[in-house]
This record gives sequence, C-alpha cells and structure tokens, in this order.
Amino acid sequence: MPVHMFGNSYTYRAGRVHEQYNSTLYAVHWVFTGGSAECKIANARDALLYVDPAPYYSPPLLLTMDLDPLPEPPAGFNDRHELGDTEWMLGHHVRAANAQLQQLYWGIMAAAALNTTLVLPRFQCFCARHWYQLHACRVGNDPHTTFPVTCAMSDMLRARKVVRGIRLLRSAGDIWDMRDARVVRVREWSFLSNPRVPDDIKRSRLTLACSGPAHAHVSDDHPLAPALHKAADGSATLVVQCPMYADDLEKVLAPAMAAGPYRVVHLGNATQLLASGFRDPAYWFSFDQQVRMYAAPWCCRAPEDQKRLGLPDTIQLNLLPPSRPLPASASSSTIRLWKPGG
Repeated sequence: MPVHMFGNSYTYRAGRVHEQYNSTLYAVHWVFTGGSAECKIANARDALLYVDPAPYYSPPLLLTMDLDPLPEPPAGFNDRHELGDTEWMLGHHVRAANAQLQQLYWGIMAAAALNTTLVLPRFQCFCARHWYQLHACRVGNDPHTTFPVTCAMSDMLRARKVVRGIRLLRSAGDIWDMRDARVVRVREWSFLSNPRVPDDIKRSRLTLACSGPAHAHVSDDHPLAPALHKAADGSATLVVQCPMYADDLEKVLAPAMAAGPYRVVHLGNATQLLASGFRDPAYWFSFDQQVRMYAAPWCCRAPEDQKRLGLPDTIQLNLLPPSRPLPASASSSTIRLWKPGG
C-alpha cells in the first residue's frame, strides 16, 4: 500500500510523505521507530493521537526547558543518498544528538530535585535509527526525508524505560537504596500543544532565568535576591543568581510559586542555571551512573562499513556532559540494589 496514504511511524514522522503528496492519510502503523509497546505509545503521543486517562493531562507541576540551536549540517548533507554515505552523515548526527542529550541531563536533574514531571524537549535528528543498515541515514531507499527531522523518543532515549519514569536511587558505595527512590515522570515534547491539556495549565508559566552581566559582581557571600517579574498574560519570570545548586531549586522557587501559583516552570538555560549540580558529590556521582543508562544506542551501520572500519553496528549516545566524565572503573561496574535484610 502507498505510504502517503497508509504510513508507518518513520514515513509519518521523518518523511512526512503524506504532506509531500498532499494526500489523505488513512492509517499509520506505528513501526520502524522502536519495537516495544512503549515506543509505539510514545510515537502516538508525540502525534497527539494517543488518548491517556484524564489525570495524565493534569500533573500538579510541569518542568519545561529550551535547547540551544544546533549547528547547520555540512554542505550537501541532504544530497547524499547512497548506502555508503551513512558513515559520513553519522558523525554530525551523533555530535548533535549528544549535545541535546547533555542539555537534557540538567533538565532531569532539575526535575529530580523538584520531584516533578519533565516535558521532554523537541529533539532534532540528522540520521534515522533502525534495526538494520541505513541508506544515507534513511530507512531503505527513502527519497523523501530531509534532515533534520523531529526525533522519536526511541532515537534518543531508551523509551521502554523512560515511558515508565526515570528512576533515581540514592547509593552508599555500590549499594543502591530502593527505599529512597525518586521517579522523574516525563511527558512528550508536544504535550503542551495537546487540546486535552487544560488551558489554565498552559497559561500558568513561570520562567526561571539567570541574572545578566550587570549582576556579575554578586558572590556566594553577597547573593542576588531572586526578582519576580509578572507579565500581563499571567506568566512571570523569576531572575536568579547562577549557577545554583539543584538542591536549592525548591527553596528559590517557593516564594514565586506561592504568589502564583504556577503549573509550569520553564528553564531558560538549564545548563547555566544548574552548573553547580548537587551539593553532595557522592549523590551527584550516583545520579550520573544512573541517568546515563537512559540514553539510547544508535543503530545500524552497514556490514560493509563495520568490516571496513572495524567498528560495531551501534553507537551508544551519551547523556553525561563533558564536565561530568564517568571514571573508567564505573563504566563497567555492577549495580547492586539494597533490599530489606541485606
């Protein structure tokens, strides 16, 4: 059946083939972007076509964030259409994917500190992800896709795990205490454009922004007091001293939230806001060990490229920022879970 009338998740999301042909799209089979049920649910949610129970659309508090603009791909990037072109295109894709994930890291940190729900940013992809070799980063001989495209959750994150929540435990050495778990629930990037989300949530937005260069003289001994600026539309901006500890987020936000209250907290620049991380170095390290496990692997290189380059078919994407490299000893460590009785 023609994919511009009966699509799959890839042709619907990446190629947008029905739009190119100006066709009526009768059905979408949610395959070709992850094989699990959670992947398919995530794809349908992105498209505003999945209907969740009513409480899903009214969480008590949402956290949103911006991503920095991505660099343009190399000249001629979208003119490549041969099987062997994937490796050339892949370098740009992996760099762009990691740059976005490493900003998400700070959003996950903020959501964990506030114990709230994180709306995932709209990731941009420069290569598809598939179970078999790609032709110029496209599935099959697809002539329709022009990069970048909006990523599926499974292109960037382990959707099977993330849909259930990003589970973060505290640790003592190599023992992980399940009694002290915090779960970061997520919502799809399109969540706030969903008509099922109440308008009062969409309008109730507090942006957390860093103070500008005029306040560069402030210090830990003489901190800048947060300043709340309200807009006529009911939204507001809270200007704070940066960077701050994630541990202090709730305390810093409390007066503004009481004056609102606000249902959406937006991080204008999560990397700049939270560069101080967590106060407890041991907890910060355990956070890194856990959160890195939610990044997806990219797949797949062609067998010819694997043989020629001596490389595997997959590349593991990286959630950890350059400032947080994981020691080699931790990259292969075994995580042990605490349970009552030992």
